[in-house]
Amino acid sequence: PKNVLALVKRARTEEKIGQYQKALPDLVRAMTYKSEGKDPNYSSPVEEIVLARSIAYLNLDSLESAFRDIQYLIGKHYQPDKTYLLRGYINLAGHQQKRGCNDLDTAALLGNPEAQEALGKYCH
Repeated sequence: PKNVLALVKRARTEEKIGQYQKALPDLVRAMTYKSEGKDPNYSSPVEEIVLARSIAYLNLDSLESAFRDIQYLIGKHYQPDKTYLLRGYINLAGHQQKRGCNDLDTAALLGNPEAQEALGKYCH
């Protein structure tokens, strides 16, 4: 598709079934279209695309790329309960237990129920 919304929807569908390798190119293309001004309807906010891309990167073990995207989102204060949760997972995957647990704690304080479960599982 040559439409940002269609690309994002298809990528989200691929992510839901665990096909992160297929989702990532659509998300990259959607970001390219946005940066080139080829999204006249502004169908999907950049932050939504970056969040989906960070999830794909995390699940493909591309931790540096996932971390970079999450840092951008945290700086924009975009869905902080979710972004701190994801940064917590990224830090845990990168063997940064203390940082990961701190991020999970922040996500839990912001009301993310998954973060509370993750704290119990990964942060004794």
